[in-house]
Amino acid sequence: MLLRRMTNKFLNALMIAGISLCFLYTVYVVYIAGANWALARIQTAGAKGIVIAGSLSITEGEVIYVDESCTAIEYYYVWDGIDYTRVLHHVNADFPQNAKVAVVHSNTTLAGGGLVVGFYRKYMLICGMTGLILFILSIIFKLKRKGKETWQEERL
Repeated sequence: MLLRRMTNKFLNALMIAGISLCFLYTVYVVYIAGANWALARIQTAGAKGIVIAGSLSITEGEVIYVDESCTAIEYYYVWDGIDYTRVLHHVNADFPQNAKVAVVHSNTTLAGGGLVVGFYRKYMLICGMTGLILFILSIIFKLKRKGKETWQEERL
């Protein structure tokens, strides 16, 4: 009986973990879409960047260097008006040299520490697919367990 309850709790935890990872990926995709929409607005207006609600800034960056080991992105920092270069120590095939990218800062990040929008899309996709697999497996195991319990009840 105790083992059965522990298994149900484990399957519930597995289901919650799967839903959480899928939700994290969904939020990341919405974040990418919003930042790219804001970047299109910036390019249309001809501005260097925008500040949203006094706490978030979005600027346009440019990939200036791509190597086998790193990617360098140059962008404008809205709050002090200086151009910074952010070096990411791995390569992303979606960011070739001279590509335009969106860079997002919150007012709590230091200068030079902006988040490049879409750079971790592949890793977040892996995270979301892992969550989906965990969720589906937990549902399958729950249904299998329920079928096994129903069969045992019919046998008695």
